[in-house]
Amino acid sequence: MLTRLSSSVTNTLGILLLFSPLIASAGTVASVPDGNTVVILNADEQIFVRVAYIDAPEKGQAFSIPSRQSLTKLCLGKDVVYKMVRSNDSVPAVAVVTCDGVDVGRAQLERGMAWIDIKQKAQSDLIALEAGARQVRRGLWADEKPVPPWEYRRPLRRTKASLASRSDEAICFVDRRGEYRVINGAKRYGC
Repeated sequence: MLTRLSSSVTNTLGILLLFSPLIASAGTVASVPDGNTVVILNADEQIFVRVAYIDAPEKGQAFSIPSRQSLTKLCLGKDVVYKMVRSNDSVPAVAVVTCDGVDVGRAQLERGMAWIDIKQKAQSDLIALEAGARQVRRGLWADEKPVPPWEYRRPLRRTKASLASRSDEAICFVDRRGEYRVINGAKRYGC
């Protein structure tokens, strides 16, 4: 009998641990840095949370300000419930975010303020929301040729990499052997 009880408790704990990322947490939105990130105050700690399944325009990109304003209107100062989708010491964590009962990822897609994130597997209803906004040219879809954030970021990465590869513009570091730059992943001494 004790063995059965012990086995039952172990199974229950295993199931709880298996589904623990799906447990909801709550707090208040303290700030909105961009169109798909919120900073949540939770028990006197600030948590950066990226809204799951969406990718909003980057700072400096067309529609980045309206996207941020939209998320700000939805969430700033409001009660929030978030369910972690991914949190492996990455900052920000990725979660389904609900502000005052509104799923903000869905709202941002419906308003045309974000794309579906191509790195995450989206549900068909989210695809339909994006398609609906695109069809009526709502939000960023009003632009003739909207550039997805992942394409906007690509040239920026290349520019940073090319700057770092030039010895006269790369950042210098110092270790016990002297000053060096990191060029193509290798230390090059002498700045």
